[in-house]
Amino acid sequence: MQTSSFDSTAAGCNTPRANRAARLTKDGKWQGFTKVPNLLQYVRTGTYFARRKANGKCIRRGLTANL
Repeated sequence: MQTSSFDSTAAGCNTPRANRAARLTKDGKWQGFTKVPNLLQYVRTGTYFARRKANGKCIRRGLTANL
């Protein structure tokens, strides 16, 4: 009996690391989220930002926890 040579590290595999890399910007500083379209995370600090467009300009506002 032959066994298949299935490699789980293939390029087409949906691993969490591959999914995260797909959501990063080209410079690697910002991470977007597919289920929440206007939410960004600055990767270095972990701070979340809301992104909106007003008067043709992209505006980012930091989100803070009000505890």
